Amino acid sequence: MGYLLEANPKDTLNKGLIEIYADSAEALILHHPAKISVNNKQYLYQLKAEYYYYFFPPTDKRAETLFLTYIEKAKRSGLQNSVQTKYMVYPYIIAGKCYLSRQDYARAEEQFKQGFDILYRQNKGLACPEKIDILDGLTKVYTHRKDYQQAYTAQMQIDSVKDQLFNTDKSKRAMIAKIELDAERKTSELTRALSENTAHRKMIFLLSGLILALGILSYYISRSAKLKLKFSVEEHEKMEAEQQLMQLKQQQLQKAMIADKLQLSQKNEMLDHLKEKIKDGGDISIRRMLTQDAALNESFEQMNLSIQHIHPEFANIINKKAGNKLTTLDIKYCACIHLNMDTKQIAHLLAIEPHSVRVAKYRIKQKLGLNKDQSLTTYLQSIGRSDIIT
Repeated sequence: MGYLLEANPKDTLNKGLIEIYADSAEALILHHPAKISVNNKQYLYQLKAEYYYYFFPPTDKRAETLFLTYIEKAKRSGLQNSVQTKYMVYPYIIAGKCYLSRQDYARAEEQFKQGFDILYRQNKGLACPEKIDILDGLTKVYTHRKDYQQAYTAQMQIDSVKDQLFNTDKSKRAMIAKIELDAERKTSELTRALSENTAHRKMIFLLSGLILALGILSYYISRSAKLKLKFSVEEHEKMEAEQQLMQLKQQQLQKAMIADKLQLSQKNEMLDHLKEKIKDGGDISIRRMLTQDAALNESFEQMNLSIQHIHPEFANIINKKAGNKLTTLDIKYCACIHLNMDTKQIAHLLAIEPHSVRVAKYRIKQKLGLNKDQSLTTYLQSIGRSDIIT
């Protein structure tokens, strides 16, 4: 969802997919609130807010209300993460950028300034990447107002923050290098002191200094590793959530397309039956029915191509398992079972007796080589989740 929105927020072809992914993700949060991290909840609310802002016109009051609702949810989620300030200010930055895209400079300025106040309170004016985003937004606001003095001041602050970030990173690397150098020097001094049989007090002092230097170095290394691990875990959680949504959507599409194929196939069979009964007629109504039947056949072929695109291996998988012994009717039964239809539903759809369905199931199970302990329904439905035949 985030990729589709960031790739082209104006592409209406992505609108339906984004809405489906967003609703599915929000349903996961509602049903499993304890299993979803605060960061992922906030990320979803931010994306939904952007969706209602970018895909709907400014005159759409409902979209405006939903935009504000999800921005507020994102802000509340950010406040729950008091450890990392960036999560607290992200919603304000996103809201400011959304208002900028519609040239609503007053609201954009308000959001950017609120985010700046939070940064100042939490970081005591320290440099961070989020500060650059806020100052960049304010620069655009001031430039639009032709307040070039404030725009220049904001730009100078951006340059200052970038310099501070560079210097901070440089200082950390220099500090670690110095600690390592000090540790090596003290180790060398300790070795020399021991070799020269110096006073016991001096050896203790040098040893203590070495231990202290190694302790400081260990602290910095441990802290850096923990930060990297935390970031990796958060990214992994986000990727897993997106993969689950994509798998859910594909399964829904597969089942919907197979159901449509069955429906069209049944209509064709009915029309073939009618043509047999009325083929000797020649009036206008009969010709109209034949024309409609031809159109249905064409729709069926198009739908079959779509099914092959979304789930091309369904029929091939089960036919390969059965040694190519399955008939067209057998495959239709398998598709119905794959859609979780029971015996009565299949009988009603195909206009046959339930007993015939049970006999067909037994015959298909034998062709597939399943033993008596294996469930035909479980096996066929598993193909929708994994195309591995055992």
